[in-house]
Amino acid sequence: MLMPPLPTDKNKLLPLFLIFVVIIGLGAFVVYKSFLRVTPETKQAITSSNASKVEKIASIPQEAGRFYISPDNSRVVYEVSSNEGKDLLIVDGVEYGPYDEIIEVVFSPNSRRTAWMVERANEMYVVINGKEKGPYNSRGSEYDFEGNLIFSPDGTHLAYEVLENNNFFVFVDDNKEGPYQAVRSKIFSANSQKLAYIATNQGESFVVVNGSRKKSYDSIEKFLQSEDLIFSSGDKPSYIVRQDEETYLVVGEKEKVLLVDNDDITTFTVSNDGQKFAYVAYQEEISRKGLLLLKKGYYVAIGSLESEEDIDGYFGPYGVDALWAYSTAWNLQFSPNSQQLAYFAVYEGEAFPKTYISAFTIRDLNNPAGTFNTGHPYVFEPPHAAAGSESYNELIWSGDSQKLAYSVKAFGDESYREFDIGGLFVVMDTEVNQTETRTGYYNVKDLVFSHDGRYLAYIAEEPSYDSKQFVVLNNEPKQAYEKIYNPYFTEDDNYLIYVARNGDEFSRVVEEIK
Repeated sequence: MLMPPLPTDKNKLLPLFLIFVVIIGLGAFVVYKSFLRVTPETKQAITSSNASKVEKIASIPQEAGRFYISPDNSRVVYEVSSNEGKDLLIVDGVEYGPYDEIIEVVFSPNSRRTAWMVERANEMYVVINGKEKGPYNSRGSEYDFEGNLIFSPDGTHLAYEVLENNNFFVFVDDNKEGPYQAVRSKIFSANSQKLAYIATNQGESFVVVNGSRKKSYDSIEKFLQSEDLIFSSGDKPSYIVRQDEETYLVVGEKEKVLLVDNDDITTFTVSNDGQKFAYVAYQEEISRKGLLLLKKGYYVAIGSLESEEDIDGYFGPYGVDALWAYSTAWNLQFSPNSQQLAYFAVYEGEAFPKTYISAFTIRDLNNPAGTFNTGHPYVFEPPHAAAGSESYNELIWSGDSQKLAYSVKAFGDESYREFDIGGLFVVMDTEVNQTETRTGYYNVKDLVFSHDGRYLAYIAEEPSYDSKQFVVLNNEPKQAYEKIYNPYFTEDDNYLIYVARNGDEFSRVVEEIK
């Protein structure tokens, strides 16, 4: 019987030495990973091994003008100039034109159709998958804008407005609706079954749904910080109107009186279930028997369509019916389950201006004061830089309503001194402010959650990258490129797909979710 060799001193020390090396190595790796995620300089170590698949989809000439990427990130359409100075559009390698001007180019959400609006010889044309429609009168200032062409969510319908003999008409595929003196705010319902828009004739404003004119009002409010017309509860058009010196919120056929002048409302929204609404309004100072109840400023009002009260409460920096008001508030976002509301707001404190991200839960509309969270303060410089700036004030809910992600630009935050030059934080709250993850970058945009809410991705950049961009997936930065566009998760959440550009080449990058 063979016996194993008896351990010598050397034999005893070798396993201990190997264990020590492994422990040190693992510790160094953990420290390295932590340092990599926090310190911008070390992020340069990211390599192409982060990308699971890179496929070239287009190479455009240096002299190309504007370009357009399809929603599925598989196609790139671009503009070039002819020798005569005319505009040409290159679609899947086919040249269209020449045109005097290319006004707008859009893809259907399923990427199967491409439409563009152009001008030639003082006449306007709409081209759909290479098939030209028109001519129409030379475009007027009322529809000289990007966003005139809109596809339905399922990609089967296209709507646009044109000017003919000083009247406006709306085309939905081959159907012509009108005439109107003015048209704005076209929108399809989520199920693609309805098209709605706001129109004006003979001094009256009204909403048109699938060609049917709804009730007329003195005016329908126009907002700078939100859409004028939205669909809620699937297919109910919602908007704010003025009639006989009264302000109403209209949801479908239901009217809700709002005890506020419509000129004081800056933005509004309606929950997905169509039962709750919120708006930002300016409120004059309110006193009762010499006691100050509401300070002059902006408040977030929240209410229920079924309640007898016009609203259920005014919200300021310190809760419902608070003494202090916001300097401004914007970007109201109901959660998908309609039980929570989040928004950005600026409150100028006595020491220095602060910007708050505020989120609270609306579970008991009879007692909204018990559901308010004050949010997190960030210092802005200048203090109102946030208002109206979409570049670094994104806010999104996860599909399961359990997570909230947003980006804010902060200066001099004591907790993040390394970003004194101007850092941009992506904050993700879990279960409404219970846990929080902050990540600082020089710039971020295009926040997107996976469908199951487990993953968050966005585009970021750092000065140490020479302004190159990279995708961050659940706090893990990927390979850097000159430019990155349109990150999205596949329906099964197994992959994150985006377009990356280096020089003249565009590639479709597929990241496998592990």
